[in-house]
Amino acid sequence: MLKKVAVVAQAQKDKVVLSLPRDKMCGCCSNMFCGAKNENMIILKDASGLKAGDRVEVGLEGKIALFLNMLIFFIPSLVFISLVYLFRDLSIVLSFVLAVCGIILYFGLVKVSIINRFKNRLSCKIIAKLQ
Repeated sequence: MLKKVAVVAQAQKDKVVLSLPRDKMCGCCSNMFCGAKNENMIILKDASGLKAGDRVEVGLEGKIALFLNMLIFFIPSLVFISLVYLFRDLSIVLSFVLAVCGIILYFGLVKVSIINRFKNRLSCKIIAKLQ
């Protein structure tokens, strides 16, 4: 299980908003593509007696982390290599552009179909309240 410490930013009756500070590796980047924020926000429906400012430990099951890594890294790599191979008879530039378009289409389909369908199963859970 992957674990990380988070701080409760807002606590309401039915949900809690957690603030996860970025890691050092991600925090030193000034890339505007990912938002360039110093923290990530997570909304969970599990608000069992938490209040703003509490520190909690959140976790993500190992098989879910493996599934997400396969969706984000492994399968797109296979799709890209397969598309480049499929379009190998065309020019190099055109086969590369078509493969990139295939990757964009893949991530669009993943976002629409898989992430929305399994959103409840892919979320992390509060493991413990820290002192």
